Amino acid sequence: MEQTPRPRKRKAPTSVTPDVEADVDGALIAENLQEKRTCKKTKKNYESKVKQAVQWFKKHHRRCLTANEKSLTVPIKRGPLMEFFGYLSRDAHKRQSLNGPEELTADMHEPLSPHTLQGYRSAIVDLYTQQNMTLEPEVNLLLHNTLEGYEKLCRQLRLKALMKIREGKSAITISGYQMIAEKFMKTKVDKNNVMGQRKVASGWSATLFSWAFFVLMWNLMSRSDSVDGLMLQHLEWQEDSLIIEEHGHKG
Repeated sequence: MEQTPRPRKRKAPTSVTPDVEADVDGALIAENLQEKRTCKKTKKNYESKVKQAVQWFKKHHRRCLTANEKSLTVPIKRGPLMEFFGYLSRDAHKRQSLNGPEELTADMHEPLSPHTLQGYRSAIVDLYTQQNMTLEPEVNLLLHNTLEGYEKLCRQLRLKALMKIREGKSAITISGYQMIAEKFMKTKVDKNNVMGQRKVASGWSATLFSWAFFVLMWNLMSRSDSVDGLMLQHLEWQEDSLIIEEHGHKG
């Protein structure tokens, strides 16, 4: 029985062909690639933090702003920059002399998390990068030491219950999963609403779908999304199944 020959894979080009289209602007392409250094969500995060920094500098060091006062002048002077990060750390600094949560007062704000302060540093670094500049080594070292000290201060505050232990989103626990699963299982199918009209997605088919979708979300969805980005050759999707190939066998 004759075997159908497999199509040959095209090799990736190793050199630039001389007949490149003349209308392609290499400078614009390079600029576009630089814009892809950070995703849109991260850019918005940086822009928000820079705007907050601008508001503080307007009150304390207006000379560090651009002519239109919408951004910071790069390079930023060392003194005002370190003062700004001291301002961000003030709420944690106020609590370091307290002995316990019973000494907290209503006028005390929750300290910023170390991750948030690191986000401000990243926004400043990105501002420098946009101007094709880098932070001065001395300033970079000062910021590094400041953030390291702040992280240790926050750790001490958490040990004394003077600061929230966790930051950001918490993973759902198995008890939470069981509670939600039970709610889905006990959901009653109500085909009619008050107006006597059929509800959208309220039949048994939608209820059965919700059970399956919730189990899939818990066991596979987030995991498969992160694994897919790793570009592992032994993982692939076939329709709605994730296939794992091991030593030439799929299962």
